[in-house]
Amino acid sequence: MQVQEKQSITLKNGSGARVDRSSGNEILQVHSASGEIIFEYDADNNRTTLHIQKGDLDFMVPNGNINMVAGQNIRLFGQNTVDVASQNSVSLATHGLFGEPHSSFRLKQMQTDCKTGSLNISSRYGNMVTEESHFVSDRFHARFKLIRMAADKCETIAKTIIEKARNVFRRVEGTNEVKAGRQRTMINGTYHVKSKKAFLKSEEDYKIKADKIHLG
Repeated sequence: MQVQEKQSITLKNGSGARVDRSSGNEILQVHSASGEIIFEYDADNNRTTLHIQKGDLDFMVPNGNINMVAGQNIRLFGQNTVDVASQNSVSLATHGLFGEPHSSFRLKQMQTDCKTGSLNISSRYGNMVTEESHFVSDRFHARFKLIRMAADKCETIAKTIIEKARNVFRRVEGTNEVKAGRQRTMINGTYHVKSKKAFLKSEEDYKIKADKIHLG
């Protein structure tokens, strides 16, 4: 091992450490035998950098945990893909000042849970395919320019249904049946009914009231 003016240390295989001042800052560098920088410490900016120019970097803890704690931010970036995998579950969560959970996203085996106070999803195109879906909410608000729905059977159960539209066009190839305790139709303009055959039957009274009645 050679020491040169306490500015560099070189081992027998050529690897070592040196102080680099070419950038104006005082940086401690640890390099490999081929001269590649492995570790840097910028004393002026208080910044530490680990360089792996070739090969992989593995953290192996067969019987323990790996904890990464930062006072500010933790960033992960990959030129190709960033993979996060687990045999059990993967969790993302934000916590309050005293550790109480605010929002959480957890991937389990064949199940995904998301808990949050407000959920916002924005996309130019969306597609969701499920064998069965359930949606429960106290209130549901939706606004669309165009709605197209196709179903083999559509059932609606509600205490009260209120519909408002400028024009309504409905075509039924088979039977259109309405069962109600009482039915009332109020038309401001003209009421037209046209059919090949018409049958009107009342078990009790049948009343027609108008200023003029035309038959035939």
